[in-house]
Amino acid sequence: MLAIINKSGIKKAGIRFAWGGGFVMLDQITKYLIRRNDGFYICNEGVAFGIKIPQILLIVFLVLFLLSGLTFLFIKRKSNFLANKMIRFGLMLLLLGAVSNIIDRFKWGCVIDFIDIGILNFPLFNLADILITIGAGLIIWGNLGDNSTDR
Repeated sequence: MLAIINKSGIKKAGIRFAWGGGFVMLDQITKYLIRRNDGFYICNEGVAFGIKIPQILLIVFLVLFLLSGLTFLFIKRKSNFLANKMIRFGLMLLLLGAVSNIIDRFKWGCVIDFIDIGILNFPLFNLADILITIGAGLIIWGNLGDNSTDR
């Protein structure tokens, strides 16, 4: 059955879109400022934690990972996992972080990492990585609870 989108739904979607665009812009602006002002950063050509793999393997790995993850979630939640607000918010954060890092890959050929927390040899990261980590955590947390919706 087709759902009719009311003005309230359009307004909420617009607000979410604006927040999402704001997160991506904030990440891109911080990376621009670090590069422009000769701040310390690395150009991470690898994947998570700087692990280097050939580009074609990265693409194949990402596609398989996404398909496997979505298949698991759909089977586990019987196509109902997006009814959980925490999971939806986590998925939004994860995708926003991924989009910002993809922009870096197209723009620079690598991801700009500049945040150093100074703990032993912990890898540098960026704001998009924080969104990805929080988003993944919310998705996992949302899947650990009961099967009720709209939490």
